[in-house]
Amino acid sequence: MMLRYPVFFFVVLMTGCFSTRNSHNMVRVPINRFPFKSNTNESVYQMIDTASFYLTVALDGQHMIMNNDGKPRDIRSRNGGLKFYANGRVGSFSQTNSSEVGSLDPKKARMGLYCLNEDGFFAGFASHSPQAGVFIIKEKIKIKGDTLIMGTDKFEFKYLRKKLPDQWLVFKPDW
Repeated sequence: MMLRYPVFFFVVLMTGCFSTRNSHNMVRVPINRFPFKSNTNESVYQMIDTASFYLTVALDGQHMIMNNDGKPRDIRSRNGGLKFYANGRVGSFSQTNSSEVGSLDPKKARMGLYCLNEDGFFAGFASHSPQAGVFIIKEKIKIKGDTLIMGTDKFEFKYLRKKLPDQWLVFKPDW
C-alpha cells in the first residue's frame, strides 16, 4: 500500500517530461512546457492576422542561403512560414504549396504558442535534437506593417503577410 503512492506520483511526474509525435512525425509536447502561457490579450489581433500566412522571405537579411550541397538557394522557394491561430497557437511550416490547401494542415507544422504581455510579443516553438532532446525556443516578435520580424540572439527571420482565401481557413491546431 505504501509503495503505490510514490510509484503513482513518479509516473504522473514523468508523463509531463515526455513528448509525442503526431501522424506527420511532428513533435508535440504538453502546453505547460512552454515558458509562458498562451495568449489571452485580445489586442494582439490588431498586430497579427489569423486569416493570413506569414511567408519567410529572409534569414539574417539574406534571401539566399547555402544548401547542404553547397549550392545557393532562395529561402522563399520553399514557401515556409508561420500561421497564427486563435487561443495563442502558432504553427511553423518548413514547406508549403500555394496551390494545395492540405499543405497548411497544422499537423504538418512545428507546434508553437504566442503571447503578448508586458514584456513584449513572443512566440515559442517545440524543437528536437538528438543531443538535447525536446526543448522550447522562445523568440521575440516585432511587427512593421505587413512584415513580421522574429528572432533570437543567433538568427533573425523576416516574414511577409500573405492573405489566405477563406476556403484555406479550415484547420485547427492539434495542440
